[in-house]
Amino acid sequence: MPSLETTNWILAVIAAASAAQFLMLFFGALWAAKRISDVQDTVTKALTRFETTHMPEFSAKATHLVDDFRKVADRMDRVGLEVERATRIAQGATSSQVRRLHSRTIAGSRRHAVTSPVTEPSIRPTTGQRTRIEIVINAA
Repeated sequence: MPSLETTNWILAVIAAASAAQFLMLFFGALWAAKRISDVQDTVTKALTRFETTHMPEFSAKATHLVDDFRKVADRMDRVGLEVERATRIAQGATSSQVRRLHSRTIAGSRRHAVTSPVTEPSIRPTTGQRTRIEIVINAA
């Protein structure tokens, strides 16, 4: 069994080692906090520099692009209204012309046979083989 003096020395060495470990951890934590603070300051300065040099240019370009989009949208609205107006006019003219031509066709078909020269190739949906549509003659 060791003596009391030896036990005290062992306890003193253990206490000194614990104190040294604590101090190393404490100063290591302070050093890490300082490094993190330095990195944070560097990043903050870089972001600030980026915002002051590049953001006004990007903002101006984005504003210009949005203004162009608004101009195009306004122009498309005007063109759309013009197309609607022209379509209504054309529909009115076309329907009266179709009625006139239809009445002529009906009158003409009473005197002459109406033929349809359709010979477009098509594919049968069930077999996939080609077929031809024959000329249809409508005799009156």
